[in-house]
Amino acid sequence: MAGAFPDLADFLDETLDLPYKGKTYPVPDPGAETGLYLQSLMDAAESLMVTGAVAAADKKLLSDEKERSVYQMALGPVYDEMMADAVPWRVLRTAGITAWLYWTGREEQALARWTSLGKAPKTGEANADPTSSDSSPTDPSTPPPD
Repeated sequence: MAGAFPDLADFLDETLDLPYKGKTYPVPDPGAETGLYLQSLMDAAESLMVTGAVAAADKKLLSDEKERSVYQMALGPVYDEMMADAVPWRVLRTAGITAWLYWTGREEQALARWTSLGKAPKTGEANADPTSSDSSPTDPSTPPPD
């Protein structure tokens, strides 16, 4: 090997800052275990977008119980802070999906989601994301199909 890699901590952002009405909510990295789950859920959502069906292996992953907690997992302690601040549902939902996209390596989609007031690009548009349909099983407020 030609040389040692630089320390990843020197240039890796471990916090996602989400500003709302003059307050910045610093969303911490969710950690390896939660990050792996969020990634698995994102992979299942992307597969659903492509195939139009939920694979048998993903049905448990996309259950109501698991989905309801995706915002909490993506936002970490910021979820409770936003709830205590009584932010509107649309703000919490946008923050949760933005964090989910960000922590799964979709920074451009996360920024597009945040700056479009939570409206994702339609499927087929540049940077379309798997959270683009409010009725899709990736929306934690909507139960997945049987």
